[in-house]
Parts: sequence; C-alpha cells; structure tokens
Amino acid sequence: MTDKILAIVKEGLSAWKTFIATRQEAYNRKRDKNQEKAIQIAETTFTELFDFIQWVDDNTTIPGDKMKEFKKIKTRFTRLRTKFNKYD
Repeated sequence: MTDKILAIVKEGLSAWKTFIATRQEAYNRKRDKNQEKAIQIAETTFTELFDFIQWVDDNTTIPGDKMKEFKKIKTRFTRLRTKFNKYD
C-alpha cells in the first residue's frame, strides 16, 4: 500500500515537473517574441527620427544659438543610432 502511494506521489511530482518546464519554455518564447518586437519598434523609431532630424536640418532655419544645441542633439542621436545598429 505504501509503495502504491509512493509511486503515485512520484508520478504526480514528475507530471508537475513537466508542467513547470513546459510553462517556463512558453514564457521564454513569449519573452523572446516581445523582445524581437521591441527591437523592431526601436529600429523603426531610429530610422523615422533620423529622417525627421535630417529634414529639419535641411528645410528649416534655426537661429545661431539654437543651431549649436540642435547640432549637439543630432550628433548625440547619430552616436546612439550607430551603437544600436552595431548590435543589429
């Protein structure tokens, strides 16, 4: 009788272990999908924002003191974009 109970408990624990492992894999797959989606959004954002910054630089007249600040922002953004694309 004790052996039967022990066998049932072992089988139950084995089933639980399998259930937990499959849930972990499902969680990992969902996390990977979310990470890929976030990377795609970042790529799109970098491209569109860079195009916008370039358009502003080409098509608008910015006063001298603001132009210096704009150039700093453009340089900083270009460096960030380069670093991001390095890992792509």
